[in-house]
Formats: sequence, C-alpha cells, structure tokens
Amino acid sequence: FKGPIDGDNLQHVMMELGVRFHGALVDHLLQYQYSIAGALQLIQDVHQYKQTVHHFKEPFVDQLFEGLSKLCQLLIVEPSKLRDIWDEGSLAKIDHGFLV
Repeated sequence: FKGPIDGDNLQHVMMELGVRFHGALVDHLLQYQYSIAGALQLIQDVHQYKQTVHHFKEPFVDQLFEGLSKLCQLLIVEPSKLRDIWDEGSLAKIDHGFLV
C-alpha cells in the first residue's frame, strides 16, 4: 500500500475496508444454521479472518472481529449454558437483541 494511499488516507481506507468486510461477513453468516462440525470450521475461518485484519492495524476492526469470534464460540455451547455465558464477561456488552 504505497503510493497515493499512505498516512492518514491509508488508515481511513483500512478502517473502512475492515468495517465493511465485517458487515458483509456477518450478513452472510446470519443466513445459515450451523451443525457442530460447521461451527468448528466457522470458528477456524473467523480466526483466520481475525489474523488477517489484524494487519490493518486498526484497533476498532480488531475489536469487531474479536466480538465475532466470541459470538461464533456460542455455536458450540450447550443450550442450557448459553444464558450464563451470555450474561457474563465481554459477551454481556453485546446487544442481546442482535440474535433475536
């Protein structure tokens, strides 16, 4: 990313790219239901996306993908334990209406 996109321009481009990528990915992922095997594969894929966007060096984008990673972890939790996990820790910060 050298040339016409550098400095502040590069920072803004990487932020916009990261936010839009996250939004498109979430929209896509919400279209499906997941088996345990599918959820495990999704967790691996999201981990790779998270590593990739970390190179953008945008803390907000890192936070978005960290949150997505934690939400994907919920796909492999026993239903009876979801409420406890959802109400504690960093997941308590997420709007519960998001998944309704």
